[in-house]
Amino acid sequence: MTSPLEKIKELQTMLNEELITRADYDQFKDDLLRGNFAAAKPENNTNLDSAETSLAVRKGDEIGPTDQRFRLETPLGEGGMGEVWSALEITSGRGKQKLRALKLLHEEYARSPRYLDILQNEADIVKELSHPNIVNVHGMCRGQGGIHFIVMECLQGESLKTILRERGEGGIPWPQIINCCNRSAAPELRLGRASADSS
Repeated sequence: MTSPLEKIKELQTMLNEELITRADYDQFKDDLLRGNFAAAKPENNTNLDSAETSLAVRKGDEIGPTDQRFRLETPLGEGGMGEVWSALEITSGRGKQKLRALKLLHEEYARSPRYLDILQNEADIVKELSHPNIVNVHGMCRGQGGIHFIVMECLQGESLKTILRERGEGGIPWPQIINCCNRSAAPELRLGRASADSS
């Protein structure tokens, strides 16, 4: 179960990224401290190899509105506000089934219009971004049965957690980290390079 402190840290991140206002942050934090969201989710051992997670959805479940259905395949991760699953888009009439990643909002947040607005805002902002190192967001679905989610492209590969576990104590060497950051950044922000305008 996610602790109120972990949820507050996530809210702080959302505030820092301007996904929520200061007033919303203060209200959500007060709600958490008063316990309004504390007990809605069952205990979870976060074993993502299992077929069921704390949202009470399982592999093979079909979710989404009638015009855009998804079949859940594999849980990929879980955070303070929700879970991420790989899913097949199975809407008929759209040709080949496409693999997507769905960020599902936990039930306790799905009951709050404010959190639904936050999720919609996140989807709208990220949908406008286009960069090879940012996952593409296709939109948000307010599904039946109170399951609300963001639809994203599903990337193949290893998680950072897996890579770090495989590398052991040494972690990732700094030159590799800098190289990765340089590939992600705009040319004027690349590490170890000064712009002619900055001198």
